[in-house]
Order: sequence, then structure tokens, then C-alpha cells
Amino acid sequence: PDHRYRQTVRLPSTLLDAESIEAVLADLKREYPGTGYDLLRRNCCHFADDFSQRLGVGRIPRWVYRLARIGARIDAVLQGIR
Repeated sequence: PDHRYRQTVRLPSTLLDAESIEAVLADLKREYPGTGYDLLRRNCCHFADDFSQRLGVGRIPRWVYRLARIGARIDAVLQGIR
């Protein structure tokens, strides 16, 4: 593997039951199709943040997807220049 994990991020436990979690996952499956993947604006970190919020455990730390946010801003500026 070429990827090294920086650290484990511990989040609180969800209060949702298994059926509710399955419903959340079904919604996310529809809302995050593979064809909608965008390295800067809609990647696995965005999915994880959305998922954790829907589980009611809060957001993932902002540093997790900081690089994607910075890249998206730079890309937007470059697109505006063209």
C-alpha cells in the first residue's frame, strides 16, 4: 500500500438503531454514486463527514479534508481566470 494513515479519529457512538443506519446508508448510496466522485469537491472525506453527521456524531475534523478544500479553492480561481 502506498497510503499511510495519519491517525485514528475517534467519534462518539451513534444513538441510531441498525435499521436507521441502514436507511442512512441507502440514502448515501444514492447521493454518492461513483460517477459523481470529484477529487477536490466530493471525495471519500466529504462522504465520511456527511455520514458522521447523519449518524448524529458530529463532523469529522476539518484537517482531514483540508488539502481538498485548498485545491478546490485554487481550482476555482484558475477556472475564473480562463
